[in-house]
Amino acid sequence: SWLALIATLYAGFIVVYEYAASPAGSVTKDEVVGHPPVHATGLPVSIFAALPIVNVAFTAHYNGPRYFHELQARSVPRFACVTSASLLISLIVYLGVGIFGYLSFGDKTLGDVLMNFSATYPLAIGARAGLLVVLASCYPKVAHSVRDGLIRFARAEGETTDTLPFRTLAKYTLLVVGSTTLIG
Repeated sequence: SWLALIATLYAGFIVVYEYAASPAGSVTKDEVVGHPPVHATGLPVSIFAALPIVNVAFTAHYNGPRYFHELQARSVPRFACVTSASLLISLIVYLGVGIFGYLSFGDKTLGDVLMNFSATYPLAIGARAGLLVVLASCYPKVAHSVRDGLIRFARAEGETTDTLPFRTLAKYTLLVVGSTTLIG
């Protein structure tokens, strides 16, 4: 989770840095040099293309029960407070990236703002690599509930993901992630 946060903030940083400094060689040849005109009024239909991207900021719902279980001094009001704070931080980060992306690239802003950067720009390469690591390491979290249910179903001893030896847990993880990847 910390790695995901750092990678997301880093990707956001390069979008803000692009707006502030416009470093040489940072954008593709199709991009506008300097700051493009920004339309502050109106709501273009293309704004709906951003919905899937913004949705990513709020996809922790499948792990909600697990987070509640792991919360110290857990209660519904405390969980609501932690959840609200987390969603607010996500909203601020994603809005910041969206606003600075639009200020930097105008109507040429792509759904994946990192695609607006040159393929050879080192900061963008670092951001893409960081987000790749996040996706690869977070994907097993998506299947956590499936893996937990499979373990509880298959192991009569009442073991869970918290009590299994690492090697056994790794086998279940590989089974669930591998099979869902294969099916996908």
